Amino acid sequence: MKEIRQHLQDRWIKIKERLKPPNVLFRERLVRTIDLLSACERTYQNIPAGPQKQQFISRFLEDFWQDLCQESSIKTGNKKERADRQAEMKIFQKIFKLSSLKNELQTKKQETPIKRIGFLATLGAGKSIVSRALVRKLKKDGENVLFKKEPYLGNPFWRRSQKDKKFMLRSQVFFLLTNLLSQLEKNNNTTRNNPTLLICDTSIYTDALMWARWYRNFGYFDKDEYAIYERLFKLLTPVFPQLDLLVIFTPEKNSLEGVDEYAEKLITGVNRRLKKVKSRSQEKRFTHNIKYLREQTMIVLAIMSDFVSEKKDVNFLNLVVDPIKVYRNPKYRKEIIGRIRDELTRL
Repeated sequence: MKEIRQHLQDRWIKIKERLKPPNVLFRERLVRTIDLLSACERTYQNIPAGPQKQQFISRFLEDFWQDLCQESSIKTGNKKERADRQAEMKIFQKIFKLSSLKNELQTKKQETPIKRIGFLATLGAGKSIVSRALVRKLKKDGENVLFKKEPYLGNPFWRRSQKDKKFMLRSQVFFLLTNLLSQLEKNNNTTRNNPTLLICDTSIYTDALMWARWYRNFGYFDKDEYAIYERLFKLLTPVFPQLDLLVIFTPEKNSLEGVDEYAEKLITGVNRRLKKVKSRSQEKRFTHNIKYLREQTMIVLAIMSDFVSEKKDVNFLNLVVDPIKVYRNPKYRKEIIGRIRDELTRL
């Protein structure tokens, strides 16, 4: 009788699980995954990095991975919900892959000769136009440069996250993991053509910090979701590719009045770009209201302040930039590129 009662209780628990909204289920699975990986690290922290440690970790995670696979294979819900569960499994696959890379990176401990440069700025500040112009100039001067754009295509949750906040956590976690894996793969493949510089038109700080805070401040993330995202970010921090230089674009006046003036210029720059580049039309959602760009600017300034106050190991170059001049004035862009080049010679 006890066995029957236990069996019925287990069945009821599973039924209740299936009745939960998909975003709640994903959040719970993500928390369980982070908890398990954190426990795994604590359990094996005293074992030296290497094949033996990787074997222990794999065994530790195997049962949990099987449970996740079983949960995602449940044939309930409509076609979209089943497709979403499969897409969520890709997220967990990426998390486990990045977690295992921690051990591999500790084992290799190889320093790549390539220098990495990234950008931190708001939408419309001129990151893309400056980074491309910098790459052209460096190549013209004989440097072997690799240019990288962030891999935003292929996110199954992105479009729906712009209309429905329930998809935002999944969308941002997908971006974070995809960008990280892309950068690590790029780093592993750089020896093929022996480039000396890897330049990215954004950085992990723009995508993982600025946007996550912006989504929290405007209600796309609730407090719990932001806390979960921060935990995942900290868990994966050891595998972040270290930048040799982070270029930060900021307004001339670090005041409310200065930020407002800067935001007005950002709107002008964004509108000009949207007319030319139709593929970036989704940015209009984050730029049509000046308060959105004002908040992005304040977050960038706060992140830079954190670098200084917390003495983080980030070598950054703060450039006061006029977004309108960046788009309209080639001579002005040349001056910015010159300052970045001067900083590169000091690395």
